[in-house]
Amino acid sequence: MKWYSFKALGAVKNIGIFFLSMLTFCFFNVDAALAHGPHDVVIEVELSPDYDRDQTAYYLLDSYLPVWGNLFKSEDGGDSWKKIENGLDNRHELVSLAVSSQSKQILFISSLGDGIYKSQDEGASWVKVNRGLETLSIDLVAISPHFSDLVFAAGTDHELYKTENGGASWNQIMTGESKITAIAFAPEQQEQIIVGDEGGNIYFSVDLGERWQRIATLKNSGVIQAIAISPNYATDRTVWVGTVFAGTAEGLFITQDGGASWHKLPGTAYGGDNYIETIALSPNYQSGQAKPGSEADRTLLVSVRGQGLFKTKIFNCFNSCYMLLFTFRLFETGKKIALQEMEA
Repeated sequence: MKWYSFKALGAVKNIGIFFLSMLTFCFFNVDAALAHGPHDVVIEVELSPDYDRDQTAYYLLDSYLPVWGNLFKSEDGGDSWKKIENGLDNRHELVSLAVSSQSKQILFISSLGDGIYKSQDEGASWVKVNRGLETLSIDLVAISPHFSDLVFAAGTDHELYKTENGGASWNQIMTGESKITAIAFAPEQQEQIIVGDEGGNIYFSVDLGERWQRIATLKNSGVIQAIAISPNYATDRTVWVGTVFAGTAEGLFITQDGGASWHKLPGTAYGGDNYIETIALSPNYQSGQAKPGSEADRTLLVSVRGQGLFKTKIFNCFNSCYMLLFTFRLFETGKKIALQEMEA
């Protein structure tokens, strides 16, 4: 049985590649022939930035078994998959995958012991790019949506690295109090980056990561699991953060003043292991007042581990955003609901 179903993604393409990747965590199923055992978990999904034309997708499998050969690629919208192995000589688990939104040929993948690999031919071959790394245990890798050569990598020993030459060399730019667990890039302000760590700290940079300012520590929130920056951040100063606290899933927080104050959104703490994994905004998101006779698009979506995908529309989004409730479950984990039923 193939994933359910990449072929339908055209119906919701306007939600954006990041959201489409998020959907797969919620309810797509991996073909049984590709699975290694009953506990296989798809830990990351990436789509080509040219997906409409090339139908190319990647997924990374956490099999809890021998780690070699757990990266897969499809070039037909998910109807068939093949392992990507050429050059991946890793002996440790592959844990984070990134595809450049500027050049579909460029991919980075990180491991917990072999460092970072780079592909310049859509995954057909890979080479290690570890020069400058002080650790080979890299838990997270993220490519800037603005510059393909600008990549950030978070080590398990609290370090944050940056390359500006596509991985030819890396420089350590931060040693935090805790391990970096989330990286987000401002959609319009190319130099602005926000990272979060497993201690609830949030850091902000306005110069491509050269200098960092801690803008918040969310008390009793625990791990910063996901960050979404408003496309209108320059004017609305809005950021959403999804957290996990000791498995109790504290939920979603929002700031509308650049991090000076934060509000926890009611109804977003799901309990147990059901924590927020990813956050996405509609690509047409508007924070200001809509034109007369029209409604501003303020759609926010979150995927929740063990629960599914939730959607809400934020009304009167100024000082009262933090009063919204997540009461509409769009997709439920394990349920095969046609993508066509989703509201765009």
